[in-house]
Amino acid sequence: MTRGEKVFETELNLITNNEIRELIVDILRFAPRYFWQVPSSTSAKYHPPDENKVGGKLLHTKRAVYIAYQLARMHDLSKLETDLLIGAMIIHDICSQGSANIPSQRTEPDHPLLVRKITTDLEQRPYYDDVMSIVETHMGRWGPIPPKSELQNLAHISDYISSRKEVVINVRYDSNRQ
Repeated sequence: MTRGEKVFETELNLITNNEIRELIVDILRFAPRYFWQVPSSTSAKYHPPDENKVGGKLLHTKRAVYIAYQLARMHDLSKLETDLLIGAMIIHDICSQGSANIPSQRTEPDHPLLVRKITTDLEQRPYYDDVMSIVETHMGRWGPIPPKSELQNLAHISDYISSRKEVVINVRYDSNRQ
């Protein structure tokens, strides 16, 4: 079992399509080393206090996935659409502080585009472009590409809500499972 499979076991199990699940596991292998340890916010201006410490980015990701899953159910998305949304949310911030193994001191404004740049070896895989189009638009109007589709908008909403200081969702996260 890879590090990504251990940390995101619960979230990966929400994905019913094996090709999408395997794609996300493989993309997680490209995550810069810092992703597994950094706080969720570089400035501590955003995100709940429990995310502003070691492992906070992982906790934020789990919360964003939880919200995305609930929105998918509320919007009566198909299994495929739900799988694409969940998969994208698992990897949406793997390059938030850049694509190098040493994190920048701030959130990179183009980080939604960096995931595709570090995973070009996987671009021929089924669903790759579908997942990337959601990741690349997850920042909404503040990002490099605004969302256009329902899935892109739901990803943005999930990320936005999960980054509010006032919103704390109890998800299971054990920092020792890395």
